[in-house]
Amino acid sequence: MLDLTIIRTLADVLKWFSTLGQHDLMGLKENVRELIGHLSASIVSLWDVTKEVTRLSKGQFTRESYDDVYDYFTTYYLQPGAISQARTHCQVVERDLKRIKFKVARILHTDAGKWAEAEQQFEAIAHGDLDVLQGYEQALGELKRHLDKIKMDLDAGRISEAETAYFDLKGKLRADVLQMREGVNKMNEAYAHVEGISG
Repeated sequence: MLDLTIIRTLADVLKWFSTLGQHDLMGLKENVRELIGHLSASIVSLWDVTKEVTRLSKGQFTRESYDDVYDYFTTYYLQPGAISQARTHCQVVERDLKRIKFKVARILHTDAGKWAEAEQQFEAIAHGDLDVLQGYEQALGELKRHLDKIKMDLDAGRISEAETAYFDLKGKLRADVLQMREGVNKMNEAYAHVEGISG
């Protein structure tokens, strides 16, 4: 239902971390952890919001339970500054990458190793902050449109219509939740790979 092109792009970049060896991570683990975290921000936040939006099961849908879902969405994802805090910032990713490459060349005095190919791997997002922001905002806007319609039905006393619309939305989001879970798994695999290498 949602356009998750940017999530797929970020997940593909996260897969690259599994190619790093001990030499590539020597003295850089903390920097790499930060880079993975910054790359993963959009994946984690969209996964969180879609999980929360779809958490109600049959028999749990009431005005109060839906208000909790709606309030969570509007409080943590639509308040001023919330989008900025919750999404991947490409300038930050680019800064992290430059810091790592600088450290490799100037401080650790080693060859660039796998980091030499990092720019190519990160090219899709390094200068794509606008694409990330637009993709993220479009996904949130699409969710808001559906959630607002359900809230309007509830406010008008159309409980049955609201419940049907909610479970239709939940069904449409199922594939998106699974795709975002794959992105979160790639993030966890990247962290585990980095942690599993000594040095």
